[in-house]
Amino acid sequence: MKRALARWLTTMAKRVTMSPRGRVLAAIADGEQHGIDIAHRAGVSAGTLYSLLPGLEREGLIHRGWRLTPTGERAVYTLTEAGQRVAP
Repeated sequence: MKRALARWLTTMAKRVTMSPRGRVLAAIADGEQHGIDIAHRAGVSAGTLYSLLPGLEREGLIHRGWRLTPTGERAVYTLTEAGQRVAP
């Protein structure tokens, strides 16, 4: 348990010192996520996130898919193979 906590704290400390772009990639590396969840995990505003996502998608680092929820379709994001290679 202590090891897992130490590893988690180290990961979080690294994310704090990363650029917003790096924090977004690191958050998406945790698995398929909705935009607002990525923003919270990365510690960036929704405006910052949604300005970064199109560029990351154009660069081939992330993939946007769609999932049906009770309130309608929502975009979800995952890392591509290229994104997995560069994500912190």
